[in-house]
Amino acid sequence: MNMPLLEVEHLGFCYEKDKRVFDDISFQFRKGMLYALMGGNGSGKTTILRCLSGILSRDAGSITIAGRSIESLSRQECARLMSVVPQEHTIIFPYLVSNMVIMGRAPYIGSFSNPSEKDKAIAQEAMHETGITHLSDKLYTKISGGERQLVLIARALAQNTPIMILDEPTNHLDFRNQIRVLSILKRLVRDKGLLAIIATHDPNHALNYADEVMILHQGRIISRGSPQEVINSRNIKQVYAVDVEEIRKENLIRGVMPALDHLSRGNFTS
Repeated sequence: MNMPLLEVEHLGFCYEKDKRVFDDISFQFRKGMLYALMGGNGSGKTTILRCLSGILSRDAGSITIAGRSIESLSRQECARLMSVVPQEHTIIFPYLVSNMVIMGRAPYIGSFSNPSEKDKAIAQEAMHETGITHLSDKLYTKISGGERQLVLIARALAQNTPIMILDEPTNHLDFRNQIRVLSILKRLVRDKGLLAIIATHDPNHALNYADEVMILHQGRIISRGSPQEVINSRNIKQVYAVDVEEIRKENLIRGVMPALDHLSRGNFTS
């Protein structure tokens, strides 16, 4: 049986004493799966990802990776198990793109050592995978926002971890690059048996690329299952207060789009 690679039990978090984001959240994620977290602004998607990656300290519950409590893992061990692509990333020093990507090899390089030829080859392959080889000698600070997002994904690939966490990975990307990035993730999950977790606002991305979807609303999981089970007009209405039409083919939901009468009314209140 495919045992959980990442397990969360009774997770709770609050930014302030009287401002809880979520309570008693539990789930299991398995390798070889691409999971999509959906929910409106403030639903807790990014907060959950930051708790999983150790950026935020949870208030309650446990997080287990490969059978080990996250507290028992050193920073280097965590970095060899989990890579993170943030939603936003600001950097001042003008690194070359190639150097940004090779930073993903840091967990495997000694403090006073230089990247090996193997490290360089892995970074080069990650750039090839994401289609940014032509940016190799450009300054990271001088490329577009969409290109920077691809660089961060390449860096995560170079980190070569069994778990990848991506907070809205298609943010800033044009339509072509959205499809390319999601297709790359889907292929890596399938071919390398990775566990990928993405936060997304786009139900069509979740529907077409995720193996399983988890929808958050008001601090709790309101629906979880296959995209066909979870992405529907009822759940979209509950979470986003928007009427949508289901696009079906052979009785399967292939996509959703805003209902035309809803748009004409201009009613976007909950």
